[in-house]
Amino acid sequence: MSGVEVRPLSRLRTIAGRPPGGRHLWIVAGLIVLAVAAPAVVGVISGSILAAHNDDFAYRRAAIALYQTGHFQLTGWAVMTLVGLLVATQPLLWLAGGGPLAFAATTAVFGVIAIVASYSLARRVLSPGLAGFAVLLMELLPGFMLYTTAYMTEVPAIALEMACLAIGAAALQRSPAEHRWAWLVASLTVGCYAFSIRDYALAAPIAVLVTAAASERRGRTFPYAVAAVAVVTVCLAIYRYSASLPGQEGVGLQAPTPETVRRVLDAVGPVAFTLSPALLIALRNWIPHWWRSPRRRDALLGATAGMGVAAIVNLDRLLALIGAGPRDLPPMFVGNVFTQFGSLGPLVFAGDRPLLYPTLAWDVLNGVAMAAAFVALAFLGAFLVAERRRLLDALDVGARPTCLGSPTGMLAVFAVVFAAGTILLGVTVILFDRYTWPLVLPLAVLLLVRPDPRPAVVPAGRETGVLILSGALVALIATTSMVLFLNAAAFDSARWRMGDAAVRLGFAAETVDAGLEWVGFHATGLARLAAPGAPSMTEYAVKFPSFHQCAVASSTPLDFPGFTLILTQADGYRLLLFAGPTEPMYLYRVAREGCPLGR
Repeated sequence: MSGVEVRPLSRLRTIAGRPPGGRHLWIVAGLIVLAVAAPAVVGVISGSILAAHNDDFAYRRAAIALYQTGHFQLTGWAVMTLVGLLVATQPLLWLAGGGPLAFAATTAVFGVIAIVASYSLARRVLSPGLAGFAVLLMELLPGFMLYTTAYMTEVPAIALEMACLAIGAAALQRSPAEHRWAWLVASLTVGCYAFSIRDYALAAPIAVLVTAAASERRGRTFPYAVAAVAVVTVCLAIYRYSASLPGQEGVGLQAPTPETVRRVLDAVGPVAFTLSPALLIALRNWIPHWWRSPRRRDALLGATAGMGVAAIVNLDRLLALIGAGPRDLPPMFVGNVFTQFGSLGPLVFAGDRPLLYPTLAWDVLNGVAMAAAFVALAFLGAFLVAERRRLLDALDVGARPTCLGSPTGMLAVFAVVFAAGTILLGVTVILFDRYTWPLVLPLAVLLLVRPDPRPAVVPAGRETGVLILSGALVALIATTSMVLFLNAAAFDSARWRMGDAAVRLGFAAETVDAGLEWVGFHATGLARLAAPGAPSMTEYAVKFPSFHQCAVASSTPLDFPGFTLILTQADGYRLLLFAGPTEPMYLYRVAREGCPLGR
């Protein structure tokens, strides 16, 4: 909970705290180029920047409805607050004349905010280099770069969560004479707006309130209670309003099942995988610190307990490794964005998809993730036991101020609240890997904080080994993320082009099945998520009652009654956009009443 506290960064300007020297600007600019500018260029080259991705077809439809009618009209597909994102898009839709570039531009703007705010937040605790490294790990999350130009809610929510925390951290280091409460109000306002985009963002204003109260030197808690009531009231009003909108479905909570619990446990995999370089650096810093202190035995006891928890969580995988359990090693990744087939896997388009990660490569990625999960839980156990007195002092509500009232304390509170909320959500609804993304930046910063300002004495050989291994892990994660991103850009744009090809052949867009996003975007009326399947129809197509299937695009040959092949593209797309094998695409006419007979 301790760290190198840095005075406010002034304002990249206001949000970044201290006068932006050349080093800060170069770091932030490089991070923006990597995660926002470069993906936008790739999206333009591939054409994927115009295509819908994942659930964003529903958000695009809602944004267009608001632009055209001035009223909110959701689609029955997604359950979230969302209104903040739709409102933010309207000026860009107006500038683009309702064109699809407005969606990518909206998220790109939020992507820039996410990077600036994250660097500002990390810089209050870490040196410029380590702060940039923490943000880099967030950017290397598998799928993050794809989503800085997709119209999903993940990047906008992260942007405003980190902005809320960054402004809140600035407030902690200001006195009442330095407008402390003005900064706190600004932070909480941004946090409420984040909630209006994605409800799980509530963790950010909660963390700000808890930490600000813990930092109060005069023992006054009433103003913070008032602020908490105001935040809860505003968020409840937002939630009530969004829940009443046309097309907003119910939350659909269900009792926990073995599958939902398993997915919650598997959600540790992507986070641990991405944080593995920071975990190595944390071990380098903390092990010598504990080893030369009376808490050595406590650290060993806690690490053993953490390893035991990891072994229980991954028992099926351990049994599979020794041949005593399942035949196939269960994957460490909860899935959705990061799968062996690429983003969203094979269920969003007719036909099969080639493996993006061959079996050996996928096993290596899973092995790294499992090792990282064991190390993470061992480190957490060691920290909780060895540093228990410091943690108890931080939680002492009678003492003012406590070390909880610091930027590191704010990050820790956010991580705990967000993780707890994710667990509660995950056991009652289906959990995806992208839901855990907001945890990476705060956890990376906490892992990179040294136990004391003095650097640990580490033998030169061991230091070099840690740096080499950390660099190798960063290269592995970056390669994995880039492969996923390039494949998604190529595959998504190829699917969208096949839909356009069907329209040019005379099919109405609302009768073409060119994947989940195409069908959902061109459908009318509300989706029905519980609709049963039907013969010769893709699983998702039956969820849109207005859809009438007359043409089907596929990535592999289909053999269904009434399907006639009318177009083959042998070079539909390259697996990695600029490299890899060429993959074919196919288009079929469906013999069904009301469909054109064609030529």
